[in-house]
Formats: sequence, C-alpha cells, structure tokens
Amino acid sequence: MIITQKQKNLNFRIISFLLAFIMIFSYFSTIEVKAASSTGKIVLSFEMYNPADKKATLLSEKPVAVEFNGEDTGMSLIKEVLGSENVDESGGFIKSLTINGSRVGTDYNDYDMSNTSWALYLNNAEAMTMASEYKPSDGDVYRIIFTSYDPSTYAFPTLENNMDALYWSIADAEADIDLSESMSLIQSGPSQESIDAKVRIFSDSGVPHRICIDGRTINVNRTTYPYIATPTLTADKSSAVYGEDVTVTVSPSSGKQLISGSLKVNGVELIKNEGSSNEYSFKMPDTHVNITAEYENLDPDAGKLLDVWFALDEDGNTKVPLMPVFNPEITSGYELTFYDSQLTETTSEFFIKADLSEGSSSVLRYTMEYLGSTYTMDGPEIITGSAIGVDTTTIFNLGNGLEHYIRVTSSSGDMLDYAIKMSLLPTLKNLNVKYGSDADAVWDKPFSSTTFDYLLDVPDDTTEITLTPELQTSGNIISMNSQSLVNNEAISIPLNSDGVTEVNLKIATEDAENLFTNYSFTIMQPKAAIFKWQRVDTIINSIASTYMDNPGEWQIMDLAAYKKLNPDTDYITSGIARQNFINRAVSEIDDSNTTALALSKYIITLKSIGIDASKLFTPSGSIMRNVDAPAKLRLFNINSIFDVPWVLIANQQGNLNLSPQQIKDIVKVIKDSQGDGLFGYTWDGIKYDDPDTAAVVLSALSPYYLDNDDLLGIKEDVDLIVNKIISALQEKQLLNGSFGNANTDASVIIGLTALGIDPDVDFVKNGNSLLDGLLSYALTDNSGFGWISNTSLNDMATEQGLRALIAVTAFKNQNAAYNIYDFSDNLSDSARAT
Repeated sequence: MIITQKQKNLNFRIISFLLAFIMIFSYFSTIEVKAASSTGKIVLSFEMYNPADKKATLLSEKPVAVEFNGEDTGMSLIKEVLGSENVDESGGFIKSLTINGSRVGTDYNDYDMSNTSWALYLNNAEAMTMASEYKPSDGDVYRIIFTSYDPSTYAFPTLENNMDALYWSIADAEADIDLSESMSLIQSGPSQESIDAKVRIFSDSGVPHRICIDGRTINVNRTTYPYIATPTLTADKSSAVYGEDVTVTVSPSSGKQLISGSLKVNGVELIKNEGSSNEYSFKMPDTHVNITAEYENLDPDAGKLLDVWFALDEDGNTKVPLMPVFNPEITSGYELTFYDSQLTETTSEFFIKADLSEGSSSVLRYTMEYLGSTYTMDGPEIITGSAIGVDTTTIFNLGNGLEHYIRVTSSSGDMLDYAIKMSLLPTLKNLNVKYGSDADAVWDKPFSSTTFDYLLDVPDDTTEITLTPELQTSGNIISMNSQSLVNNEAISIPLNSDGVTEVNLKIATEDAENLFTNYSFTIMQPKAAIFKWQRVDTIINSIASTYMDNPGEWQIMDLAAYKKLNPDTDYITSGIARQNFINRAVSEIDDSNTTALALSKYIITLKSIGIDASKLFTPSGSIMRNVDAPAKLRLFNINSIFDVPWVLIANQQGNLNLSPQQIKDIVKVIKDSQGDGLFGYTWDGIKYDDPDTAAVVLSALSPYYLDNDDLLGIKEDVDLIVNKIISALQEKQLLNGSFGNANTDASVIIGLTALGIDPDVDFVKNGNSLLDGLLSYALTDNSGFGWISNTSLNDMATEQGLRALIAVTAFKNQNAAYNIYDFSDNLSDSARAT
C-alpha cells in the first residue's frame, strides 16, 4: 500500500517515540569499568563543547578538586559544588544547570548547536552511567559538558585530546598562582603536544602525582546488556612520586592490536620491557601524567559492511541503485531513492542483502522525526547472504528523506554506522501531450513515471503544446516552471521563437518541499539547428573580441586557430600581447625548474603564432643566449599521464622530433594508466574519473588513430585506447548531453573533432548533443561560459569553450577530422625576448 503524509498513524508515532525514549534511557543505564573508592578526590569541571570547532568553553571558573566519601554520587558532588538550587534534574538526568548566574540546558541554549544535552565524561571518555549512578573513584576527572549528540546513535562527541593531567594540575594549584595561560589553552582547541608541554611545566614539584589513563582506551562491548566495559590499559599504581617506577600493562581487545608507537606518557612513546609481551615501564616525572594509546584491527575488514544491494524483490532482479556506488571504507553520503510508482499495494516492502565481515553482526536502524526531534530505533537484523524485507511503512511514515543506518558490530563490540538517505519521491502516473489539431499524444518514446528527461520534436509551424499531467498519488503538488497546476487539467505552453522550449514539471509531496521529482521536457523544432550555429558564431566572436590584448598562452593559441578558421577576422593578438607572451615564454623555458608540461604547451602556442621554440633568444645585451624548448624537453623522463599527451601534441608541431621508441614509450604510459577507460585519480580514498585527461589523449593520439600505415607499430594499442575512451565517454554522458561542466564538455569536443567524430550528431543522449550540453553553460548574453551553470562567467570555462567552438565549427566546415592543436603547417621563425 502506498503511504502518503495524510495516512500517518498517531499510534505509530507514539509507539516510535516511546521506543526511542526507552532506547535513550537504556543507553545511559550501563555499567562502569572502574571500581569506586570509598574516599578520595576527583576533579569536577563544567563546560560547553562545540563539535564543529572542537573547542571547550569553561562555564565555571576552573576545574576544581572535590573530596568524596562512600555515599557520594556524581549528582551529589555536582550539587555540592553548584548548590542544589542550581541543579535541575529529573530521574538522574541533568535538565539544566545554573552556573555563575547563567542557566544552561536544552531549553536554555543560546549556542549555535542542535540536538543538545548535558553529557558526562569520565577520564576523557563518555561516561556509561547517569550522574546519579556514578560512584566516584580516587583520581577520576569528571567533566559535565553541554554539547550536541549524534541523533542516529545518541552518542556524544569523542573528545579530541586528553587534558586530564592538565585538569589535575589546575585543580591542585595554589590560590595565588596565575592560571590564565592554562585556562586559555584549554579553550583554544589545543593540540595534545601543547597540553603535554603545559602539564610538564605546571605541576607542583616534590609531591605524588596522578597517573591518568585515557578512558578512550576502554573497550565497551554493546552487543550485550548491561554493556561490558573492559580496560585495555592498566598501571600498577594510581599515583607516584618523582623517579618512581610505573609499569603499564597493555591488554588489547579481541581482534585488536596496539598501533606501533601510540602508547605514550605525556606524549613520550613508551618502549616495551625486555622479555615482556605486553608490559611497559617508565620513571615517574615530576608532574601528573596522561597515558594514551590507540588500537587497530588485526583484520582490516573487521566490523565492516563489505557489500550491499537494495531491490524491490527478494531475488534482486529489480535492484534500486545506491548512489554513489557502495565502498566499505566510506560510511556516509549515500542516497537510496524509491518512487511511489514502484511501491504499490502488492509491493509495500523492499529488500536488503548484505555481505558482512567475518564475526560481525548488523541491524538496520530507522530514523524518525517527531515534534521537531529526531530519534532512531533498531529495525530488522541483517544477516550475511540473506535478503531481508523492510516494511516501507516504517521507513517512510516518519523518516522519509532522512538518513537511516546500517549498523555493523564487530566481534569485539566496535560499532560502525553506514548512513544512507532513503527517500520515497512522488511521480506522475501519466502525461498527455498534444500539439496542433492532433488528438493523440506525440512522443519519441513512451512516457514512464521514472524517466525524467524527454525530447519532443514538433514542426516549425507549431506555436504551442498542451500538457495534461496525472499524479501517481493524489494529494501531491504539481508545478510547471514555478506555476501551480491542477491534477488532470490541461495547460497550454507557447513555444519559443528560436525553436527550443524547455519545460520543467515539479512533483512535490504535500508537506515536505524537499521531497520532489523533476520532469524535464525539451520541445525542438527544425529551425533550432539554424539558431544553434548562429549562436555558436556569436559566442566565438564575442569571446575572441576580448582576447586581443591577452598574453595568455591559450588565449593567443585560440586567436591563432580562429585566424585559420576565419582569415578575414579582425580579432588577432596585438603586438604588445604577443611580445609579452614571448618574454614570459623565454623566461620560463630558461628556468631550471620548468616542467615538461609547461615546455610542451609553450612549444604548441609558439608554433601557432609562427615561432620555432628551438630558436628563442634572451634579451640583447652583453651576451644573447639561445633558449631551446624542444632540446630541453627531450631531456625529461616523462611518465605522468597528465604530461605525456601534451608532449605528443608538442611533437606534432614538427620541431620536437621524438624518436620512434620515445613515442612507443609514451603510448605505453597511456595504455598502462588507462584503467577502466577514463584514467582517473584518487582523492581522500575515493577514485574519480578524469574525462578531461582522456579527451586530451584523444587529441594526442588522433594522428596515429587516423593513420592506417602504422609505421611505428602502435596502431593496435592506439585503437584500443581510443575505443575504450569513446565507449566510457558515451556511458558517462548525461541525459542533457553534458558531462556535468563546461570545461569537460569543451575538452571532449576538442578530442572528438580531432578523431573526426561529430559531437553534435554522434554524441547524443535523450536528444541532446554534447554541443547542446556545452551551450547550456553559455551565458545568456553570449559573452562566455560558466563552469557548472550559465549564471556567472568563469574564465577557464570561457577559454576552453571558445577553443571547443572553434574546433567544432572548423570540423563542420571541412566535414573532416580537425585537430585544433595542429599547427605543423605554419611557417616559423626565431624570436627574442625584450
């Protein structure tokens, strides 16, 4: 059954709220690892912590040392320090605290944070009990921090560094000691190094000092209840005097190992005792100390979701794509989209099938919004290799468009959440289209509720079309180009005079503006082709007119290429700009730090304006030296995929004279770097395609691809590389004809025309050509191009766009392959810098 906003069930809301509340309560009702002392002293601090900037703000004057007895709890000590009248608590939970006259709590929050609450931190880790249940132990550092929690896990932020020893130093300080520098350090978001340095110079001398073990090293297994907390670091004493021996024992959790070099005392690495497998010793310095450590999985895949798919049927025949493609190392940023046309009365669930790492368990966690708050609760268990059904009522009643989670728990109890935004979006059931006096809808393809881009061809004498939309689910909202429409009522749309009319239909849910789908329709008339090429010519001249005084290498090359295309043009590089470019070229070519890429581009541009890059000279004076770019480039060992295509293009100018073996080596570099077709690069662990580099490779290999003689014996490899690129580009091209930005569109157009492939005929998606895609980024006044839209001019997109329009126009005029970078026929002479 389709679930609409009107069908939300109040009982379900109440049950969900209660379940979430119970889960929050049980989260805090856990056990502590450390046995309480009957008497002693702890440090108590009241703070605010903003996870966004990772800075703490002290709400009280300073951390204070508080003595306790066997009857005390965390709550009793808080009331002792602040006064009972300043503590508003209920059932052991802190609602608000009044500190120095200011009341702070969820309902008294002037801070720029959401999902706020008072959090309790014990020895630098989130406490596992409520304040009323915490039994203090001598040496504890108990921090009461107002901060924000993660609504998916109800977990509070992990503190960046360990300041426990510093807190003890401040709390133990004599009343007349100036603490301002240390207090400022606490609130500055300090590094661990600066904290450790301050502790070393600030502690009192000649007295016993505290040994603070970082609570983050405690392993908390949440697979059972009550939670099981196990220390992984222990010291043979809780305090020591200067020079006393202290032994630390490391006991990693199952499946974990100590990260080499991570066991430290105040930032100083500990060395394992000779003959011991897990004991480390140090001499107690004359200061309080923090003992910190980090662990890693013995199995790098432990506790991970290795693979997952979603489908409308249990066998996975109708998969719903997860975007982007799942990667076990990436835990957020995923989106899963369903449509109300897919979820019918007989399809009210979808299926998840996952592959978990060995020994791990998993559960789907639902996210719900209720009365402005967000809650999560456990859904069905996910079992490796089994398709698990998920009731769409549960997911989309209160959680449509929210991030839900697949939680994986390792055998040692570590939890990892994979966040997936799941949305049920509204669609059209049908769309009737008419034009002229025809009684039937006119389509170049049948209408489908989950196809969102359409092309409609109509005759030139058509002046308007009529659309009649029908909603899949009544109650949703239809608008066209921001104008509200009525379900099943016809609307007439006048057509633009240039032969291209764009229509956008937006279908939105009744009470969530962010849940919508867009249907785009392009109505084309034959006269549009004439307008297109007229516009191309207008854009070329508009941009070229601004480049005459520009000394940039590409701007100069563009005007040289345009002069070849249109010998009568007045748009040529001025003498001053030309000489300024020569001066810069000579200087950079002569520089010992110049790169192969820079040399290649200078060779190409110099040839475009009739200059031999091997015949350059420094300014006249006592000594005038020859600067030879090709000779310098031949000395490079070039093996970067980002350089070698430009070296080949430079070689086409006729003065680089690479040997046959050098050309073969370059082709091998390209072939070995190609991967799945579009080369690509990795950034922050994610691999991205690089169609721009692939496009330059097309230009570089075009002479060898078009040459059937194969004198160098590289034709087979060249054909394989080029065909692989073409296939990958066709797959990546978007429905609007573009690759997502003007720069990439321009680069690909240049590469295709060099091969003799028409980007306006042979590269078409959904009726939109690659040239159409590029022109969609042209500014409305035709003055240039934007990068990812046509709203603001981008200099690089404008230059590359001009280069592409010159290339495609020349290709169209000569009806044959055209390589805009080939200036080998130009006569060339020497040049001198001034």
